[in-house]
Amino acid sequence: MQRTQIFNPFKLNPELNRGFCFPSPPVDPSYVFHYRNLRILNMCGGIMLNHFFAVTMTSIYEIVAKGIRDGLPSVQKIATDGSSNILLGQELQKGTMVMIGKLIVSCIPEGGGITSFERRVELVNTKYWVGNTSHVVALFETAEEARECFKYKDRQITDKRWVDKTKGVIDAIGPNHPVFYICEHPDLQLL
Repeated sequence: MQRTQIFNPFKLNPELNRGFCFPSPPVDPSYVFHYRNLRILNMCGGIMLNHFFAVTMTSIYEIVAKGIRDGLPSVQKIATDGSSNILLGQELQKGTMVMIGKLIVSCIPEGGGITSFERRVELVNTKYWVGNTSHVVALFETAEEARECFKYKDRQITDKRWVDKTKGVIDAIGPNHPVFYICEHPDLQLL
């Protein structure tokens, strides 16, 4: 395991600190990890998901809270059936947040300055939705599980066969993740 500093998204954007626990918990020095490890320490002392995979109707995407090149969330296509407009290896256009719902949407929260950022993607003007995937079939913590799901040609949107895996990923992300937002709007929510 590579030893690096703990990913702290609050250092990237101090506005994200609004509404989260303070002060930050002391970090055990033995809990350091590489940027692509699955879980990160949240500001309340819990663990939340940092890295997961989404199988859509046409592709598999690797989704990382902090990209290696620029520190922004990364949504990169790692497999395709050939029917998608997004090329293999291509990333969605970068936003500062990723919405997880019927689609995976890279977006830029509105607000800032004297107003707080609007994290709920359903209230963000769609002009700030800078990239999205096709409809989501399921979410997985590992690439192997995602590839196994992708082998099935009869995949359905929010496929019942992988609801438990999808719920597990959503629960692991949690409601207060600084980069990932689980959409709860009835027209956009995944489950």
